[in-house]
Amino acid sequence: MTSTTIHMETGIEENQDQTRTERDHSLDSTPTHETSHQTLRSRIENYFRGLSLPQLMRGLGAIIIITAALAFIQQSWSVANVLTRYYSFLGFSGLLCAAGFFCGVRNDDDRGARTLLTLASALVPALYAVLGGMLLRHFNPHVSPRFDVFAAPPLPLALLATGIGIIVTGLIAYFSFRVLARSEAKQIALLYMGANVLLLLPVRDPNWIAAIGGIAALTLMNFDRRRLSPSASMRTIEGYFVRAMLIAPVLLVFGRVVYLYEITALLCSVECACVAWVLFHLASQLREKKALAITLEWIGFGVSSVAVVAGLGFVNEIVRIPAELVVPLVALPVSALMAFVAHSGSVGGRAQRRSAALLATGSMLLYLNAESSLLSAFLCLTVALITTVYGFKTEEKIPFAIGLVGVVVSLLYHVRIAVDFYALGAWGSLAFVGVAVVLAASFYEKNEKLVQARAIALKSRFQEWGA
Repeated sequence: MTSTTIHMETGIEENQDQTRTERDHSLDSTPTHETSHQTLRSRIENYFRGLSLPQLMRGLGAIIIITAALAFIQQSWSVANVLTRYYSFLGFSGLLCAAGFFCGVRNDDDRGARTLLTLASALVPALYAVLGGMLLRHFNPHVSPRFDVFAAPPLPLALLATGIGIIVTGLIAYFSFRVLARSEAKQIALLYMGANVLLLLPVRDPNWIAAIGGIAALTLMNFDRRRLSPSASMRTIEGYFVRAMLIAPVLLVFGRVVYLYEITALLCSVECACVAWVLFHLASQLREKKALAITLEWIGFGVSSVAVVAGLGFVNEIVRIPAELVVPLVALPVSALMAFVAHSGSVGGRAQRRSAALLATGSMLLYLNAESSLLSAFLCLTVALITTVYGFKTEEKIPFAIGLVGVVVSLLYHVRIAVDFYALGAWGSLAFVGVAVVLAASFYEKNEKLVQARAIALKSRFQEWGA
C-alpha cells in the first residue's frame, strides 16, 4: 500500500489532458490491455527518472502516516486514554481531508491534494478496527484474543464514538473518492464503507468470518472486474491504489482473526480462494506478458489446490472422508478450474488443458487402483468419457488420448468383474452408460443448433444477472 501511495500522483503529472479524455471515453471505448499496461509502465519509468524533491517528500510523508496508523491499531491502551486517542486519530483523519482541500483550492496543488485525500480515506479501516474492539468487549465479552490490545470504555461512550466515527469517515470517504474516482465515486464510497462496517461486527469465530469475509471479498472483486477494471481511469497507478483500498478492510477482517485468534481449515480455504482469484485476474490482465501471465496462473493453481485441500479438511471435520477419495476430490476440482481458465482465453491454455485432462483421468485411475469396486470403475469411466469429449471439442490429441486410455482401462475393469464374478452390476452399468452415450449423441446430432442456441441464451441471461 505504501509504495503505491508514493507514486499515486503520477496519474495527473503527465498528459493531464489525455487522462481526462480517457476518462470521458472510458464507458464508450475500452483500450486494449497492452496499451494500458504500456502506458502504466512508461509512467512508472518516467516518474523515477524525473523524481523531484516535493514528490519524494510526499512519498516519505505517506509512509510515515501509514506507519502511524499501524501503530495506532497495535498499541496497548487503557480505559482512560482509549477515547482520547481514538478521537485524536479521527480528528487527524479529518484534518488530512481538510488539508487536501486546502492544497487543491487555495494552493492549486492537485498532486498534494490527492495525496492527502488518499491518505485520509486509507486510514478509515484503522479507526473501524479500534471501534470493533470496543464493541466486542460489550456485545461478545466471552471472546478473548491471544493478548489484550486495549480496554473498552462504557457502552454509551462506545456507541457514541461509533456513531460519530461512521458519520465523519463516511464524509471523508465520499469527498475523497469524488476527487480520486469521479465516475464511480458514489458506488466506491458505499462499498468501501460497507466493507469497513464488517470490522464493527462483534464476531470473531473463524468459520463465521470465513463466510462473511468470503461473501464481501466476492462482491468487491466482482465489482472490480465488471466496473473498475474496464475503466481507463482505474488502470492508472492512482486507480490501482483506489482498487486496493476497497479490499483492504476485508483483508484486515481476515488478518485480525488470524493474528489475534486462530485460523481454521474453512478460513484458510476462503483466504486461499480469494488469493487464487486475484492471481487469475492479474494473469488475464497481463496477457501480453506471456511468461508472467503463465507463472501467475500456475501459482494460482497451486494456491487454489491449497484452498481445495483446506476445504476438504473442513468437510472431513463434519463428515469423515475415506482416504482413497482424497486424491480425486482434490484433483477433480483443480482440473475443472484448469479447464475453465484455459477455455476463458488465458495464455498457456494448451498446457493447462493437457494438465487438466491428465489430472482428472489420472486421479480416477489411481482411485480405481486403490479402491477396486464397481462404483470406482463407473466413476472412472464417467470422468474418462468427459475428458475424451473435452479433447475432441478442443481438437487436441493429448487430452483426447488421455481420455481414451481412461475409457479403455475402466471398460477392461468392468469386463473383468463381469467374467470373474458374474456380476450383474458390471455389465448392467456398462450397458446403461453405453445406452446413455448413444442417446445423448443422437439427441445432440438432431438438436445441435437448438442446444447451442439455448446455451448461448442461457449464458447471456446469466451475464445480465447482478452479483
